[in-house]
This record gives sequence, structure tokens and C-alpha cells, in this order.
Amino acid sequence: MRSKGADLFVSIGVFAYALILYLLTVAPTASFWDAGEFIAIAHGLQVSHPPGAPFYMLVGRLFSMFVPTDLIALSVNLVSVFSSAFTILLTYWIIVRLLREFSPDKREGNSGPLSATFLQRFGGVVGACTFAVTDSFWFNAVEAEVYAMSMLFTALVVWLIMKWSELAREELANSRDRLGLGANRILVLVVYLFGLAIGVHLLSLLALFFIALIFFFVEYDRKEWDVQGQPGWKSRKRWQAILLTLVVASIGFLVIYPGIIQKLPGYAGEIGQPLVVLLLLALGVVGVVWITHTRQKQTANLVAVCLLMVLIGYSSYAVIFIRSAADPPIDENDPETPEAIVSYLEREQYGETPIFTGQSFNNATGGFDEDKLFPRRYSPAPQHINV
Repeated sequence: MRSKGADLFVSIGVFAYALILYLLTVAPTASFWDAGEFIAIAHGLQVSHPPGAPFYMLVGRLFSMFVPTDLIALSVNLVSVFSSAFTILLTYWIIVRLLREFSPDKREGNSGPLSATFLQRFGGVVGACTFAVTDSFWFNAVEAEVYAMSMLFTALVVWLIMKWSELAREELANSRDRLGLGANRILVLVVYLFGLAIGVHLLSLLALFFIALIFFFVEYDRKEWDVQGQPGWKSRKRWQAILLTLVVASIGFLVIYPGIIQKLPGYAGEIGQPLVVLLLLALGVVGVVWITHTRQKQTANLVAVCLLMVLIGYSSYAVIFIRSAADPPIDENDPETPEAIVSYLEREQYGETPIFTGQSFNNATGGFDEDKLFPRRYSPAPQHINV
């Protein structure tokens, strides 16, 4: 009980530290670049630049709809403030859990002796409070940008998967049913959060690979893969299994992006009835969930439920197209038709920068006249040098 009370006290302290820091430094009005746009589209439920941020927009609307006009910008900025403060709290919890996981004094149901527990909390406080004042994170924490909320989703799914690993290990100690664990409900929640995070920023999807590795070490790692007299990391079978896990995670990533996010609306638009196609797809996934549940196909059921959760979270994008049909003052790209929707989601307005060919790699600039192209850059004239 004393340990839980101390954890709660330290957690509140870390959260309060971050929240007060960001409240003292938050931008009182609109700042440069995209912040002004996000404030406007959040308060008026309008259409931002591709590919949009519908879930962020809805949360920003909740923050701004009840405040006076002169506080609208500040209220949307506070979305980033609270998102970042909760991210720092989750960062503290994640660090403490990682330190307990790798502590040599770790015991079942106990975090270790008092000295180890203190060091774990101290390390968590130092790590979280240091991260709170890093340049990029602090900058995004005090203005209306999507990155603060995206980091919150990333930290939340990482903490949840670590919580899942703890509960799953407890269940596996008394059961051989690996994919029928009650703890797998947390996996479903994690996937749903990924779906919601798509409506903020795709950055959160990068946590998928960390989650895949945690899932592997809990569900599929085998003690018999340890090489006698050698560390477990020298086991060839274990490395092969890890590589296979990363391949599966990559496939899952591609299914979500660009599969569900970009390609699915495109295929639906090509058929000509996108809403009907998407509705039939959702009903089909629900049917698969029901069939696999009744037939006790646990692996297939877990995959189908996770796919359904991604689609439900991704449905926040309907707000973009519904609001575009109302022709609000800010209606970038006007994504009303299937073709315009696909163009909006695929960011076609930005063009492409090839990695291995074209202007960024092997398309060397031809001859040019130094007296005509940026002459001050090459001119030895004193007036040009002084500039």
C-alpha cells in the first residue's frame, strides 16, 4: 500500500511539473506556420491541408466551443498543453516499468527492495522531466499542433502494451492458451487507439514495431531456444523468430498505411459507390468477427477484431468529407467527390520527391551562368560580399 501511495504521489508531482511548465509558457494566441490554421479549423470544424487531422479537430472544438472569442486561440493551444503533460506522466510510468523489467532484483508481484524501487522512481522522474524540456517536444507542447497529441497516443500505446505484457505473463503462468488471454482486450484497445491516432498524425504508427517485439517476447519466445552456456541473444532460432515478427509487423503497417488509409478509399471510389462499398466492408468484417468467435478460432478472431477497431478509429475521417460538403470558409482541396477524397488522402498537391532517381539523387544540374543565377553568391564584388 505504501508503495502504491508513493507511486501515486510521484506521478502527480511529475504531471503537475509538466502541466505548470507548459501553462506558464503556452502561446496566448496564434503562433507561426500551421498553428493558426489548426486553431481556425478546430473551432469551425473546417477542412485543413491534406491529409487532415479530424480527431484533433474534434478535440480542439470541444476545448474552444465554450470560451469567449478572444480566448479561442488559447483554448486550442491548451489541447497541446494537456496532451504533453499527460505524455510526460506516461513517460515516467514507462521508464519505471522498463527499469523494473530489467532489474536484477525483480520478483513476482514485487518491484524489488526499497533501494531499487527508489532508484527506479528516481530514474523515471529524471527521464520524464528531462524529456519535458527537450527543444522539439516543449516547442510543440505550447502551440496548436498535432504533434503533441500524436506523442500522447504513442506514449499511451507503449504504456498499454507494457501493461498487457505484465497481465499476459501472469495468465500464461497458469494457462497454455496463448491467444485466448483476457489481457488481449488491451491489445484490442491499443489497435483502436492506432485507428484514432490516424486522425491526428501518422507518427504514432511507428510504435507498431515496438509493440510487435513485446508481443513476440511474451507470446512466442521459447526457453528451449537458449543456447546452453551462452547468452540467449546468440540463439539463431530466436533471431529468426524476431526477424519474422518484424516482417509480420511491417505487413501490418502496410495494411494500415497505405492500405486502409489511402488505397481503400481509392478502390471504393473506382467502383463508384464508395459509401456502399465501405459499409459492406465493415459489415463483412463484423461477420468475420462473429463467425470466428462462435467457432472459437481465437487467432482469426483477434485479427478480425483488431481490423474492425482500426476501421472504427479511422471513421473519424468522415468528419472531413461531411464538413467539406457544407463548403466552410476553409475547405482546402474541397474533398467532396471520390476522386478529390483520394487526392486529399494521398497528398497529391505536394508532389513527389524521388529517393533514388530524379531531382534529389541523379538529376545533376546542368550548366548555368554564375552571373545570372544568384550572382551575389559567386561574385567577388565588395558590395556583394558585404551583403
